Amino acid sequence: MIKNPLLILSALFVAFSCESHAEHIDKVEAPLLVSVSPENGASGIAADGSTDIVFTYNQNIKASPAFGGCVTISPDAEIQKANAYGKTLTITVSGLKHETTYTLSIAPGYVKGFRENQDAAEGASTSFTTVNAPAPPKEIPEPGIGSGGWENNTAAVLNMKYGWNLGNTLDAYSFTYDASLSWEQMQQKSWIYQSGGNNTSAWETAWGQPVATRELIHMFKQEGFGVIRVPVTWAEHIDAQGNVDEAWMKRVEEVVGYVLDEGLYCVLNVHHDTGTQGWLRASDAMYDKYKDVFANLWTQIAVRFRDKGEKLLFEGYNEMLNMKAAWSVGAGDAALPVINKFAQLFVDTVRSTGGNNAHRNLIVSTYAAACGAPILEAFEIPSDSATDHLIAEVHSYAPYRFAFKQDDPSQQITVFDEACEREIQSIVKVIADKLMSKGVPVVIGEYGSDSSVATETELGKQAACYVTTAKQYGICCMYWMGLSDQSDRTVPKWTKPIIKDAIKNAWNKQ
Repeated sequence: MIKNPLLILSALFVAFSCESHAEHIDKVEAPLLVSVSPENGASGIAADGSTDIVFTYNQNIKASPAFGGCVTISPDAEIQKANAYGKTLTITVSGLKHETTYTLSIAPGYVKGFRENQDAAEGASTSFTTVNAPAPPKEIPEPGIGSGGWENNTAAVLNMKYGWNLGNTLDAYSFTYDASLSWEQMQQKSWIYQSGGNNTSAWETAWGQPVATRELIHMFKQEGFGVIRVPVTWAEHIDAQGNVDEAWMKRVEEVVGYVLDEGLYCVLNVHHDTGTQGWLRASDAMYDKYKDVFANLWTQIAVRFRDKGEKLLFEGYNEMLNMKAAWSVGAGDAALPVINKFAQLFVDTVRSTGGNNAHRNLIVSTYAAACGAPILEAFEIPSDSATDHLIAEVHSYAPYRFAFKQDDPSQQITVFDEACEREIQSIVKVIADKLMSKGVPVVIGEYGSDSSVATETELGKQAACYVTTAKQYGICCMYWMGLSDQSDRTVPKWTKPIIKDAIKNAWNKQ
C-alpha cells in the first residue's frame, strides 16, 4: 500500500500519461490476406520442377527474402525463394512428390506493411495436392522435311546444337510504356533519345556493349556454336502505327547477315517491347489496343527478310507480362489466353507475307517465357498453314539462388551441387513433358546465371547441366550473354572461356 500522497499522484500521472499517449497514436491495420493461388485445398498441382504459391494481401507488403524458419512446407520439400512485390508474396517450392498433400505455412509477423505503427500480418497456411505422374509426351515430328521442302522444326532445333544471345546490343532501350502519353511522347522521354540517340550506333552501344561485328560472330562459329539469337527492341524505332525507321531496319538486317553468312542459324525477335516496361502486354485491353501495331511491325520484318533461307527463324515476342508485370501467374489467370492470341496473330501475320515465310520455322513463347507447369499447360500451339514449322520457347535461370546474387548472403548458393543438378533436370523434364506433348520441339532461348557470384568453374557446371539434360530431349539451349562481353567483343575474345568450353564439351561428349 502506498501511503505517500505524492507517490499516489505520481502513479496517477504516469497512468494518465500512457493512456493519453495511446489515444493520440492511430494504430494502422495489419495487412490482411485476401486470397491464395492456387486456392486452399487445390488439387492437380504439378509435382515436377518448381511451383509458385501466391498470397495476395489487401495492401502493399514487405517480407525479407531471408525466409528461414518463417516459411515452411510439410511433408519434406524445399522452399526456393520468397518474393514480396506489391500486394503479393510469391513462395516458390520444389522437390514435390506426386500424389502428395502439402501444407505451406507463413509465420506470424513475417509479412509486414509499409506504414508506421502498423501491426504485422497474422500467420497463414494453405494446402494443396499434387498430380499423378505425368503421361509420357506424344511424339513430335521426326527430323526431316516439312511443308515447302524446308527442314522441319525438329531438324532445325537439332541442327542448332548450342547457342548464344547477342544481348544488350540491338535490344538496348530506355522506353517505358505510359498510357497517359502519346507514342511520340514516350519515345522522347527516353534517356537514350535525349542523350543524342539519333543514330544506330548510339542505341546499339547504350548499354555498354560495342557495336556487333562479323568477327565476333565468326569466333562463335569456330567454337561449334550453331545458333545466335539476336534480340531486338523496336519501340524507339517505330511510329505509333508500327512503321519501322529505315536506318534501324537496315542495321538489324546487317547484323542478321553476319550470322547467316557464317552458316549459323539466327533467331530474330521482338524483345524488350515486352517485359516490365513494354507496350506488348498480356491483357485483352492491350491486345485490342496494339494488335494492329504488332501485326504491322511483324509484316515489315517478315517482308524485309522474306527471301532469307531456312536458317533464319522468327520469334514472335520475348517475355510478355500482364499489366501487373507479374513474372508468374497461376492456372486460370486472364493473361494466359491473351498470350495464345498474340502467338496466333504472329503466325498468321508472318505466313500472310508469302515467299519463304510461308514455310519458315517460327518460334512462339509462353507467358513470360516461363516454365511453371500452369503456364505450360495453358499454352496453346497456334494453328498453322504450314506443316511442322512451329517451335515453342521458354527461358530458365535456375537454381534461382545460384543464378542470381542474393541480398542476404546466407541465402546465396555458390557451389553447383547434386541438388542444383536435380533441380535443372526436373525443370527440363517438365518443359519436355508439358510442351513437347503438344507436338512441337522446344528451345530454351535463355539460360545462365545473370548476376551470380559463383566462380566461373561452378557456373560452367550449371551450363553443362542444362546442355546435357536438354540434349536428351532434343532441346537446344542458348546462353544469355556473358561468354563474350563488353570490350572483349571488340577484340574479339572469350570473357568466360571456362563456361564456353563446358557448353561445348557437354554437347560433344554425348
